[in-house]
Amino acid sequence: ENASKYKLIDGHELRPEEDPPTASRVYRSTDDGQSWGVAFEVDWREIRHFHTLVPDPHEEGVWWLSSGDRAHESRVWRSPDGGLSWPEVTCQEPAFDLGSHQHLSQACHRYTDVHITRDELFWGADDWLGGASGDLEALLARRTGARFFVSPKGERLDPKPLGWAGNPVRTITDLGEALIATTEAKHVTRIGN
Repeated sequence: ENASKYKLIDGHELRPEEDPPTASRVYRSTDDGQSWGVAFEVDWREIRHFHTLVPDPHEEGVWWLSSGDRAHESRVWRSPDGGLSWPEVTCQEPAFDLGSHQHLSQACHRYTDVHITRDELFWGADDWLGGASGDLEALLARRTGARFFVSPKGERLDPKPLGWAGNPVRTITDLGEALIATTEAKHVTRIGN
């Protein structure tokens, strides 16, 4: 429903054949998938869709939920009780430099995969984190591009950049001794040939 949601947010009307958007929802089953109920819901005007729902392998009953895509929609929640409650843990003003795009820093929480350790979350941003436009020299001078982040677990995430990825990060694969990140080749003409 992303197209319909953006159309309405931008002040346009839906065509008669288009269904009105529904709330963004997380479902939960307590009977091995025989039935499902809404465990968490956010109005579509606030969050268009969720990206990940991942169990914490180190804490029984803990789940991590993320959303996107626009900066204000990029948020994270932690359920400490198997999906019964969902306190938000988003850091709304992360402390890293985005220059003239600082107002978009919450987009660091836009991720489509997360690696969870005993004490930290590790992810790569599925966002350019800066203006992905112009020629290659301008891009490199501004250091536009996705970054990798780490944050201690807790009531509020505290994302710290670890390095640059360039293109938005889509997946993280754990090989035991190393992690492999896969990026998406978006806007390749903006970063040269």
